[in-house]
Amino acid sequence: MDESSAQREARSSRLRRCARPMLDPSGGAAFPASPPLAYGALMRRIAFSLVAAFAAYFAQPLWRATQNAIAETRAKPSSISFTPSELAADRDGASLIAVPAPGRYAIRAKSLSGARIELVDMIAGPLDSSGAPGLRDGRIDALLDKGVYKLRVFGVKGASGKTALSAQAFVEASPSKPTLAPGRIQSGELGDLQQRSYSFDVGAEGRVSLEAIGRALSDLRVWRSDGELVDLAFEQETVETKPGRAMNRLRVEGALEPGRYVVTAYGGEKLVWAQGDAGQPFLLRLEEPALLAAGVAEGVIGPFGAERFGAPASYDAFRLDLAQATPARLEARRNEVKEIATISKNSRTPSANIRLA
Repeated sequence: MDESSAQREARSSRLRRCARPMLDPSGGAAFPASPPLAYGALMRRIAFSLVAAFAAYFAQPLWRATQNAIAETRAKPSSISFTPSELAADRDGASLIAVPAPGRYAIRAKSLSGARIELVDMIAGPLDSSGAPGLRDGRIDALLDKGVYKLRVFGVKGASGKTALSAQAFVEASPSKPTLAPGRIQSGELGDLQQRSYSFDVGAEGRVSLEAIGRALSDLRVWRSDGELVDLAFEQETVETKPGRAMNRLRVEGALEPGRYVVTAYGGEKLVWAQGDAGQPFLLRLEEPALLAAGVAEGVIGPFGAERFGAPASYDAFRLDLAQATPARLEARRNEVKEIATISKNSRTPSANIRLA
C-alpha cells in the first residue's frame, strides 16, 4: 500500500530528531548532515574537551614538581631558631632556643671579643657551658630533645658589636649501620659535625664493651633499637698511637639486657697534629678480651694503642715486658680496685709490675 505524502514527511521528521553521531570503521565520527546547529555545538564541545585535555597534560609536570617540593619541605626538619639571635657583646643576656627534632647539635657564639655561653634545660637546669668573656667564644655540643631551652650569654664590659648565636645539626657520615662483631674493626673518617652509627647484639651474658679511637672523636653513646638512650657513661683519654698524632680514645662498658642496640660515635673539633696531616681517622671495635688462662700472652699492641685481657679470679700479680723502653701503662682491675704501673722512655728496664690485693 502506498504511503501518503503526509506520512512520509512525518517519518522523515522522526528520523532527523533521533539521529546520533556514530563511529565509522575508520575510527572517524559520522554525523548527519542536519541539523547544522547541532553539529556546530558538538564541534565546540569537542574543541573545549581537547583544550582541557592539553591543559591537564601539560599541567602534570608542574603539579608533580609542586608535590615533590611540598614532600621535600616536610621531610627536611627546620633548623634551630634563636629568640633573639643576636645580643649586645658588652653585657650579659639570654636567648630562647627552639629545637625542632631530637639530635646532636653544635651551638656557637661568635663575637669580636669573646663570649661565654651556658645551655639551660627548663626543668633540669644548667647542662653545659663553654667560652670565656673577653678571651674566646663558646661552643657547646649536646644531645637535645625536641623542645625549648635557654642559652645564657656572658659578654665583657666595653666590648663592641654583637654576639651572634647559631646552631648546626650533626649528620650521618654513612647511610648504613654496619653490624659489629667481636674481633672485627670498623674504620672510616669521622670529622666535625659528623656521626657514625653501628648496630650490635647483646647475648645472654648481658655485657658490652666498646672501644673507639679517632682524631676528631668526642662522644660515644649507646641507644636501644627503639631510640632510647642507654645510661652508660664512657671513659675518655688522649693517646698517641704514633709520635705527633694525638687521638681521643673512648670506651663504653657495662651491663645491658639481651637484645639489639645501636652505638653512635660523634665527631668534634680535631686534635692538632705536628705534621699538619688533614686526615681524620676513626676506628671502632666490639671488644671480647682474650683470656690469660695460660698465664701469658705475647703480641703487638694494635691501632687502638691498647689491648685487654681477662684473667682468672685467682690471679693477683701481673707484669708487662717490652722489647725496649717506650712510654706504656699496665692497668689491672678487680671490681672497684684498680692498680696502675707505667714505663717511661727513661726507665732502666722496660717492664712494669702490678699486684692486686
